[in-house]
Amino acid sequence: MKEYTVPNPYSYEEAMWLSKPGDTIRITSGDYLVLPTKAGVNITFEKGKTTCGSIWAGIGGGGDSTISGATINGLNIKTWFSFRKLLPFELRLKVSTGENHPLPFCTPEGCILEFLGNKSITPEEGMVMGPPQYLGDGYHARRPKALIRIRIPSDLDINFSILNQSEKDSAETEAAFAKMDEENKIHFAIDGSYGLGKQQPYFLPCGDIMYLALWTLNRFLRRYGEIAGADKLTREGLSFSHFKDGLYVAVFNAQNTQQTHSYQSSYVESFQSTSITEEDMHIIQEKMVSAPDYTLQEHIEFFLDRLHYHLATISIQQALEISLDNFLNGKNGYKLDNDDYLVNNRRNRVSIWHKCFDATPIKSVVSFTDDQKKYLCELIEARNNITHSGHCEVDANDKSKSRCASIQPFSEYKIYREKRPWYWYYEGVLPLLEKLK
Repeated sequence: MKEYTVPNPYSYEEAMWLSKPGDTIRITSGDYLVLPTKAGVNITFEKGKTTCGSIWAGIGGGGDSTISGATINGLNIKTWFSFRKLLPFELRLKVSTGENHPLPFCTPEGCILEFLGNKSITPEEGMVMGPPQYLGDGYHARRPKALIRIRIPSDLDINFSILNQSEKDSAETEAAFAKMDEENKIHFAIDGSYGLGKQQPYFLPCGDIMYLALWTLNRFLRRYGEIAGADKLTREGLSFSHFKDGLYVAVFNAQNTQQTHSYQSSYVESFQSTSITEEDMHIIQEKMVSAPDYTLQEHIEFFLDRLHYHLATISIQQALEISLDNFLNGKNGYKLDNDDYLVNNRRNRVSIWHKCFDATPIKSVVSFTDDQKKYLCELIEARNNITHSGHCEVDANDKSKSRCASIQPFSEYKIYREKRPWYWYYEGVLPLLEKLK
């Protein structure tokens, strides 16, 4: 049995992810939104120092657990973001579901996924609700697809009265700017952009709220696919592009659900040219009979876009190591042996740590920033742990600390929660590859 001391919501999420039946989570401070509990895990609150918006008890079925000292404060949740998505396949959940009584699933972050049933598409009736279908008569004609809703609580304070002003009421310049500020809050949470003055890192595909929504969905699909014995289509999850396509988002005032704001995502693939020429067709034809199908960069982007961080991490380090090997080959006694391993003048294989940080030819052309050192050390450690233990995590061991004193341990949960592989690739590896060209 283990005890986790939790001083803030982020720590609670990580403790819930890691905890096992018989463990205790002791919450010492902080204001929380939706707190999920796990069967068999005991939760204690420090009275007078903690509050939460709501508690989801008994997640995961049986198992004795206790919840003590909780103070409920519904005002903690300011806003709900609701994502509705029609999946490209059905979910075979044999339960009575519907809009009023959906089957719910909850994540450590308090995100709630609800199965609203399967919709069948028929030429005569269009979309109709129906039970899960089986491979029998009419299956291909009905084409059932699952409708899901993901609800995410937030402490983002939005003034819905200003947001929902009519065009006439917001015609004045001051009122128009006030309405734009409220709209920009929502855009930043969903898309990651806030007008011209506030922007998250360029390489992140969306805001934190939409990231949580896709992460929630893909975690559910992997677990559902595993239990249901589903094929890869379900278990591999959706990419950000697939998730955003046709997505409907509604934003609710948590204190007055009649105050809402709709945000329709009509993502459509963008193109650099309006048409494909005959010459372009010839290029496509030639490439279809030529290798490779995917470059390493395309593999990395594919895995990142689907939150497949284990595979992304391995591919990112592979790109780093190939570039380092090619740069060092033939310099200062380094060379590639017959098996394409980089060896030194004593024919000893060179470690990734030495190649990246200690080799004189690298040090002569590269000056790492503190952040870049940190991202590279995290990447190397995470990849080593994936290879040897199967876990994408950072220990902050002696090898990494000797290169970057500020490196901190990262659990697998923390790596996913903070989108760390995106930083490893775009702010750690890519700037180095540019200098080694």
